[in-house]
Amino acid sequence: MAKISIDQTKCQYNEGCRRCLEVCWVGAFLMHSLKPRTREHGPLGFRISPIFDTLCIGCEECVKNCRAEAISVKY
Repeated sequence: MAKISIDQTKCQYNEGCRRCLEVCWVGAFLMHSLKPRTREHGPLGFRISPIFDTLCIGCEECVKNCRAEAISVKY
């Protein structure tokens, strides 16, 4: 089973990137709001998390398509 990790300090979701959500056809990622919102969560107060990483098949399309190199997959 694969374990997906996202370095939230590198993730560019709050700058408009959603590539991992778009390329993951098994739906391992979830966009969710953070409350209370703080400065570290970015201006929109959202985060992408690999909530459903048990669905991951190890194709690593998320890793290949992450411009910020924020995603890693371990087996």
